Amino acid sequence: MRHWLLVFFYFLIIQKTWGQSSQKKVEKKWFCKITIQDKTIDFSLVQTRGKGNSLRYSLVNGKEIIPLEKTEKIGDSLYCPISVFESKLIFPSSPGASFSGYFVNAKNQRMPFHAGLEIPSKNSNNINPKFIGNWKLYFHDSGIISDSGILITRQSGQKLYGTILTETGDYRYLNGSTNDNSAYLQTLDGGHSYRFDFETINDSLKGSFIYGPKGTDLFFGIKTKGIELKDGFENLQSSIGKQLVFKAKDFQGNEINQDSPIVKNKALVIQVLGTWCPNCMDETRFLASAYSKKPENVEFIGLAFERKPDLNQSFARIEILKSRLKVPYPIYWGGKANKDSAQKALPILKKVFAFPTTIFIKEDGLIYKVHSGFSGPATGKFYDDWTKEFFKIIEELKSNPKK
Repeated sequence: MRHWLLVFFYFLIIQKTWGQSSQKKVEKKWFCKITIQDKTIDFSLVQTRGKGNSLRYSLVNGKEIIPLEKTEKIGDSLYCPISVFESKLIFPSSPGASFSGYFVNAKNQRMPFHAGLEIPSKNSNNINPKFIGNWKLYFHDSGIISDSGILITRQSGQKLYGTILTETGDYRYLNGSTNDNSAYLQTLDGGHSYRFDFETINDSLKGSFIYGPKGTDLFFGIKTKGIELKDGFENLQSSIGKQLVFKAKDFQGNEINQDSPIVKNKALVIQVLGTWCPNCMDETRFLASAYSKKPENVEFIGLAFERKPDLNQSFARIEILKSRLKVPYPIYWGGKANKDSAQKALPILKKVFAFPTTIFIKEDGLIYKVHSGFSGPATGKFYDDWTKEFFKIIEELKSNPKK
């Protein structure tokens, strides 16, 4: 009997080991270059083969891995939506060692890319330290300053990484490299297709910024030790202590407002967002994760402002967002995707400065705090600081019940 038990357990071990090895993923990785204007943006495309011999693809954007879900085969091509955006990659359904395809942005503009299995030659030089640090950037067109921010760069091995932090958000994950006299940073994440080329002169830099098939700006920067940006809480201090007033619609077209049972007499976190907005997607991921850790008396809702002109089209986009990011809280439609429309839906706010905007409401319906913008995970310390600040605020909502 003992002998047969040993044989039985040996068989189970062999069967388990065989099953695990048969499910082992086989991976291919292509190095891709998209042509945008007279430059290229590099990214990687990864193929994995899992259970049922099904193929899965992911886009690697520097340190960010974006699964390409809801892939559809049309003819001999795969159409792969990127994250929750209306952009996609199109490439052969049976990609070989090298192939060509297209990146199609939300405006349906096609930009070609070429992919190959060969590994690009590594730059033998170390990252040039003169490009590392914080830079106050000023973007300009025809000599007119149009925007500003803080370029934050860091070195990792042979690569240059960073982001641009602004008063309303960040440029998410940037990656690139340097040589003796110049550097570049780039990103392709579905919402952005950006490339920055620049050079330094002493403690300043200058360069060009291309976005999409036609957009170009110039910029210059000055090295700085501090982060000289307005705090996101400063813009709407005048709204603090006022009674919440808003209006939106659910998927059936019913009006949702401050008197609706789902929000009345509840402490609230209201997210003002759009499914087209990359910073909003970072905040949505954060809020979806934070939802399970919130105090019991605090609820989250989203008010989405969409590029689609009507309710049904807008909720189609909202449902894609909720499904792919596993959003546990309700999101309603606030109107068109612009700041004026958002301000009309939230008339108690003097102005909506950014997508996203986060509004914190006490149980008595009074506005406790309003924060413009969101610093996502690409910003490192700033994202960590916001995480701590957010949980501190919702604990304060908990300690301020209706009187």
